[in-house]
Amino acid sequence: MNLAMSGEREQQALGMIEALRSVGVPAFNLTRTDINGHVAPEGYRPGRSIEAMRLLLPAWIRLAWEFEQSLIVRAHKPAGGVIAQLDDLKVGQIDRVREMAFLTVETSRGNFQVWIAIEGGDEAFVKRLIKGIGSDPRANCSGRVAGSPNVKLKYAPDFPMVRIVGLQPGRTVTPAELESLGLITAPAAARALVPVHFRGSDVSRGWPDYDQCLRGAPPRADGLPDRSRADYLWCKWAIERGQSMDAVQVRLPEVSEKARHESRHGNRNYVQRTVNAATKAAVRSVIPFDSATRKVVF
Repeated sequence: MNLAMSGEREQQALGMIEALRSVGVPAFNLTRTDINGHVAPEGYRPGRSIEAMRLLLPAWIRLAWEFEQSLIVRAHKPAGGVIAQLDDLKVGQIDRVREMAFLTVETSRGNFQVWIAIEGGDEAFVKRLIKGIGSDPRANCSGRVAGSPNVKLKYAPDFPMVRIVGLQPGRTVTPAELESLGLITAPAAARALVPVHFRGSDVSRGWPDYDQCLRGAPPRADGLPDRSRADYLWCKWAIERGQSMDAVQVRLPEVSEKARHESRHGNRNYVQRTVNAATKAAVRSVIPFDSATRKVVF
């Protein structure tokens, strides 16, 4: 085997794993399968850390090419968010979400897979994104490893190599940012609530303790609290206590160091996006809604 080609394949594989690690993925399942989709002998390694993957991948990349096997990685869910895997996209579809992705992979000529890390998102939100962009609804955060062959009968005997074609390590987005693309419509209950009124809204029940939100925020990859998540939780709890969206937008920079920093450095939409996302989360599962009084009833 050409040593330069072998080195490129390994670097592609390790680059994909590092990209997933950069957005908080804590562990990986790794599988080798034959051309019929059957797991190869001793071809499954669940729950592997990033350190274990760095040791394992070079050998498994070589085995995948030698024995014409697919190499599949499944990313575990990161703390405080979710990974959206948009599979089987064409060029036109990619253009709509390219800037939001931390990783874009070409699985075969003209077919792409986009990975997006969503802070504060959940599986229901991912399904709405998949439906909006029109990607494969069967995607489950299992994807072909970059640098490995795409082993399918239709490609035999010249299997294409899976390749990284876009990389933004550490890139995360909020639900509000994705909604701003026009791909996702708000749930019916949330669209009806303008403005939002919770029981007790007429007499506000005060403000949440921001320090408590910060202590409860999941850690980032560097071990420090995720301040974006803390801001999101604080806004959500404030809305649920009856504070208005306008009041929350004014108050957030007063209690949050990150919100102040973002505003001072030109990202003036950070506060509004965070409040909008938190408000939608606060009302997303709230029923029933009294259309006469336009109030949510708990």
